Amino acid sequence: MRSLAGTLTTAQKDPVNPLVKIRLTQGANDNTYLLTGTGFIYSMEHSEGRDSQKATVVLDNSEGTFDAKSYGEDMYKGVISWGLVDANGADQYSAAAPLYVVGQQFHSSPGYLLCILNLIGLFDLMAQDKASEDYVLESSDTQTVKTLITAVIGATIAPFYHCVGFTVTYDSEDSLIDSLKPADSFRIGLNDTRLDVVNRLMTLTKCAKRVEADGAVHIFVPAVDGPTWTVDTKQEINDYVQPTTPNNNFRYRCSAVAGDQKTAAVTEPTWPTVAGNTVVDDQVTWLAVAPDYEYTLDAGDHNFFKKSHRERVVMPNFRKVESHPDSDPPLYTGTAEYKPSSDLTPPSPYNSAEIREFRYMRLTSDEEAANVAAALLEGDRLDAERGSGSVPVNCGAEVLDYNKITDSRQSGDIRIGNIGYLTRHYRPNLWEMRFGFGDPRQGGFLSLDLPGDVVATSLPSVGIEGERRIDIEGLSSILQSLVTAVNRNAEEIRAIQVVFGGALFRLQAAISSGQLQSVIDSLHVREILRIPVGTDKF
Repeated sequence: MRSLAGTLTTAQKDPVNPLVKIRLTQGANDNTYLLTGTGFIYSMEHSEGRDSQKATVVLDNSEGTFDAKSYGEDMYKGVISWGLVDANGADQYSAAAPLYVVGQQFHSSPGYLLCILNLIGLFDLMAQDKASEDYVLESSDTQTVKTLITAVIGATIAPFYHCVGFTVTYDSEDSLIDSLKPADSFRIGLNDTRLDVVNRLMTLTKCAKRVEADGAVHIFVPAVDGPTWTVDTKQEINDYVQPTTPNNNFRYRCSAVAGDQKTAAVTEPTWPTVAGNTVVDDQVTWLAVAPDYEYTLDAGDHNFFKKSHRERVVMPNFRKVESHPDSDPPLYTGTAEYKPSSDLTPPSPYNSAEIREFRYMRLTSDEEAANVAAALLEGDRLDAERGSGSVPVNCGAEVLDYNKITDSRQSGDIRIGNIGYLTRHYRPNLWEMRFGFGDPRQGGFLSLDLPGDVVATSLPSVGIEGERRIDIEGLSSILQSLVTAVNRNAEEIRAIQVVFGGALFRLQAAISSGQLQSVIDSLHVREILRIPVGTDKF
């Protein structure tokens, strides 16, 4: 998570005056657009994932501000900053990773002249870079995974000489990235994308990547759940474990090793419960690591609007890495298994949930093979989609942050995981961030919305001025749910189109324009709507 000013952290827990801006630069050209003034920002959607960063920015063009601008044709760099006015009345921002304008659209309709910018990030650009030739390493090649990653991103390797080189910063490393030498088990094919090549190399380690605000690709070992602690087990620096009885507040990182690098042979250590404190576990020292950020429903905390979670079987849940059978001896092999999934016993006839995946590699020991298998399995676990949340915008949130949600609505249910994807939204009356734990291909945001056959009976929401407002997303969901339900009965289709069709059309137009008054004026109160306040507001 990006470091925020203390006053901004406080302000985002009770958002009253949100801020967002975009700075567009190319050479000597430098333009910044705010929520006010000429060319003001009308709306913004800004998404970040592990392999992509994108944004759509809608700007007011009623004064012709953008008629002579060529942001899209000239591929300007765009830096989006999210912020709030703090308690001292000062504007506080946090800048995200830079993006690049790849599209500029002009829109004209009654009452609106708009300029719409589409931006993408560095990983999206790398996904367009294609290898110009095949590249095959010799069996005796000594380049490590780290060397190869640096060369591919930096465009100093033959297939990508024609590409733009980017800076790589190594914030932390696991035991494999600078020791494993893939040799002839790694190759680049003609037209392989640069992003795919980097990702193939990254899977061989427990490290992760993301583009940060400085524009560099940062490589680091993310805080993760880690496997459950076990006796007499060898550990590596920056490995993570969780206690046999998780305390839901901390995970523990290996910060030092000695001797045989093994945990205690009999007794589990007494785990520290203060972030930054350590405990010695025979030849291993564990450091308590707290979540990067926490969301609750308690007053004074960063609250959340919605939360959902899924329980998924991790697949594959058994990894085997071994030397190729045709390799010269000695041959090596190693495995890693996620037993909470692999040990399941589904009903007959499918009476085993163990799903295996195999890989041949150039290896130097059984231990190296086991470490690679563990790294591959860690990636499988990190990808497993485990839930999502909707919150007021967190200006400093980044992909792979280790976050915690405590839900007092659901008997104190606690969800902890790594952000796999997030989207920030701004428009008048909307200041929201949605995020998910894991890979979006495993689930996405859909589970945050009520099922189509469930109708909400109240619409609590926090407006950006701090007052209670009708939640336009909830209202849209209700209308759409009614349409869906009635469509099941052909005799009522005509009635639902007459009653709700016009309202839904106007609501969708209002959502896109940010103006709700015309929709609100068309609604009629038939029963008293109780607006929750105080401690009942969530």
